[in-house]
Amino acid sequence: MTTGRDERFAQIDLKATAVAGLALILTVIVAWLVEIARGHSGQPYDWLAAIAGLAYLAAVALFRWRG
Repeated sequence: MTTGRDERFAQIDLKATAVAGLALILTVIVAWLVEIARGHSGQPYDWLAAIAGLAYLAAVALFRWRG
């Protein structure tokens, strides 16, 4: 008996996760730009963008090393 989680579902899940991550990163960038345009520091968004960038670089390095 199958659980309903096959390769097709795994690919759909992976793509949906990537789209959600992209939407979140774009939101952080836009929020940072708005804060800078208003004359504020944008510092909370600096940290979120930095964490996202470092996580991306770490994932690329890990997947290249494992693959």
